Amino acid sequence: MSESSQSLGPLDNGAHVVIIGGGPGGAGAALALRNLARKTGRDIRITLFEGKVFAGEQHFNQCVGVLSPPIDQILCDSLGVPFPRQLIQREITGYILHSDDRTILLESDDPPAYSVRRVQFDDYLLSQARAADIQVITSRVTDLEFHSDR
Repeated sequence: MSESSQSLGPLDNGAHVVIIGGGPGGAGAALALRNLARKTGRDIRITLFEGKVFAGEQHFNQCVGVLSPPIDQILCDSLGVPFPRQLIQREITGYILHSDDRTILLESDDPPAYSVRRVQFDDYLLSQARAADIQVITSRVTDLEFHSDR
């Protein structure tokens, strides 16, 4: 990261950040913010709202669970969490494209992508957020109000 991207801008000690949505984007943003706050010596309160309960697979996530490289490096270096190898169902080393009269195999020597159950991956990231002292509230956000005094 460049030095300018490591600034927390107007977030001073005691600031409160609310993130709506605890999927990979929301949980990832919360973890990255927590790491940056610690690195810059700021105490920032982070609250994450997620309406689904991923633990115990109580909710189903219809999104595909393909994690592309360099996901292991991103999780470790940017978010400070280990890559959950135990969740990998398959390694994807190529793709097959089909048309009406032709099939094309796309192979690569690049690192593989990984197939996971998305509900398990989402649960893993939320558990990592909780472990990083991020408050996770199981609730749907249905309305927001913005006031001039913040």
